[in-house]
Amino acid sequence: MIVVVVLAGVAAAGVSWWTNRGPTQPSIGGAVDRFRSSSTTRAGTSTLQPPPGVYIYSGTGDERLSFLATHQNQDGNLPGTVTPGAGGCWTFAIQYNSFHRQAWTRCVLNGRLVERGGTTDQKFNFGVMSQSEHSVVTCDPPTTVSDPTTAPGGRSPVRCSGRSLTTKADMTQRGSITFIGRTSVLVNGARVAARHYAQDLTITG
Repeated sequence: MIVVVVLAGVAAAGVSWWTNRGPTQPSIGGAVDRFRSSSTTRAGTSTLQPPPGVYIYSGTGDERLSFLATHQNQDGNLPGTVTPGAGGCWTFAIQYNSFHRQAWTRCVLNGRLVERGGTTDQKFNFGVMSQSEHSVVTCDPPTTVSDPTTAPGGRSPVRCSGRSLTTKADMTQRGSITFIGRTSVLVNGARVAARHYAQDLTITG
């Protein structure tokens, strides 16, 4: 009977370890510390450039792999960081969870907001092993993220290519960004005017 109890305890511990092998919630304090240590607080020079700082987003979603039924959550408060750069550019990075961070380089070009590419840092824990991934994506020509002169229904292409510096695998992104229309978003309890875009991408490789 003692053996059965011990085996049951080991099995329960194994199940708990297996089901909790994924990432934890992203650290807002960690994002603030990284911002303070690596950035100036220089204000944006354009209405298309947000003020530098750490912003908190409400996220819903997940990411799944069929391999070993791997599932990683992206719900909750997600820290997004705006870090200023040179030439009217800045970096926007968001932490989906402790295993997944994504960053984009955005610039003001001829009155438009464009995206030149970015990086993805991702990790999957498969229990007996884990796999980390660092990929770099370049968009050529730069993707138009927002154009104040675009009418509803206006569409701009997305043509980006990427490479994993971890596995040396190549990938492509093809698709479009469509301007849906003017709307508003809730920011700290207040409604703020915004432009609504829909992005439709196919990723291969």
